[in-house]
Amino acid sequence: MHYTIYVGCYGAAGEETLLRLALDPAMPSLTVTAADGSIANPSYLALDGAFLYAVSELPAGQGGVASFAVSDDALRFLGRQTAGDGPCHIYFDPVLERAFVSNYGDGSVSVFSRGPGHALLGEPFVFRHTGGNPAHPRQLGPHAHCVAPTGDGRRIASVDLGADVVVISNAFAQGQGTMVREISRLTMPRGCGPRHIVFGRGGQAYVLTELSNELYFCDYHAGSGSLWAKSAVSTLPAGWTGESQAAALVLSPEETWLFASNRGQDSIAVFRLEAGGEPRLRGHVNCGGAWPRDLALSPDGRYLLCANEHSRTVTAFSFDAATGALTPLCALETSAAPACVRFA
Repeated sequence: MHYTIYVGCYGAAGEETLLRLALDPAMPSLTVTAADGSIANPSYLALDGAFLYAVSELPAGQGGVASFAVSDDALRFLGRQTAGDGPCHIYFDPVLERAFVSNYGDGSVSVFSRGPGHALLGEPFVFRHTGGNPAHPRQLGPHAHCVAPTGDGRRIASVDLGADVVVISNAFAQGQGTMVREISRLTMPRGCGPRHIVFGRGGQAYVLTELSNELYFCDYHAGSGSLWAKSAVSTLPAGWTGESQAAALVLSPEETWLFASNRGQDSIAVFRLEAGGEPRLRGHVNCGGAWPRDLALSPDGRYLLCANEHSRTVTAFSFDAATGALTPLCALETSAAPACVRFA
C-alpha cells in the first residue's frame, strides 16, 4: 500500500517549495512524485479532496494563500490571494467552504470563501485578536497561530501565541461573505504562548504552548462553548535545560495517543490518553533530524511523518497503537526546508 503526502517548505518562489511524496512502507521509501514552485514559503497546508490550499508566509502586503488542483501527475496552480502579515496556518472548513488563515504578524484571521472552480476568492472577512504580554519579547502584541474546529464541528477555536488566549467563536456563511462571533475565551497563564489546539470527540481539548513547552488538558462544553484548562504537563524530558520550542500536535484516529514535537530538544513526545482523555507522558523519540516543525499521522494511524526544518529532512516512523512505539522507517532529504506535512 502506498500513501500520498504533501509537504510545504520554506523557500523562494521558483524553488521546489511544495512537494507531493509517496510513502511505500514495504520498501520502505519516501519518493517525490510531483513538485511546484509557484509560491514562496508554503509553511502550512490544508486539503479538501482534489484541492490543496497553502499559505505563503511573507510580511504584510506580500503574505497570501494559494489554491491548487491535485491529480495523479501534477499540482496545478489555480490562483493566489493576499492575506495578512505573516500567514502561518490554514484550516479549511468543508461545510462552510471557507479557509481560515491565521496571520502571525498582525494577530488577525482572514476568512476566504471558495469560488465555483474551487479557488479561494479575494476580499476575505477579517477578525482580529487583541492583547499581549509586555514582559515577553515575542508577546508585545497578538500573534494568531491556529484555527481548529471544536470536537462537535459546531464552532471554531482560534489560538493566539502573543495574547495567551484561545477564542471560541461561531462562524456563519453569508452568501460569499462570512461572519465570526466570539462566544467565549480561555485566558491561559501569561508567557506560555499557545500555538496549536486539537479537540477530541468526547469534549476534551489539548493546547500546545510554544514558549513554556507544555501540553494543557482542557474540557470543552458544547452547549455553552466554554473551554477551561484542567491540568498541564511538560513536553520535554525531566531535567532538560536547553532551548526548545514545542511545535506540532497530533491526535491519533482512535484518540488514545497524542504526539507533540520539540524543536531544539529535537524529539517527539508520546502521550497516552488515559480514562477521560487525560494525557500521560510515555516517552520521547528522536525526530531523526533537526527542528521538527510539523507532524502528521496516516489516516489509518499506522505511520507518522515528521518535517525537520533545519536538517531539511522528512522522516517516517511506523507506529504501534498497542504499545505506543515509534520505529524509524525511512527518510528523505529535501532541497527546501520542510515546514508542514499532510497525508492525502
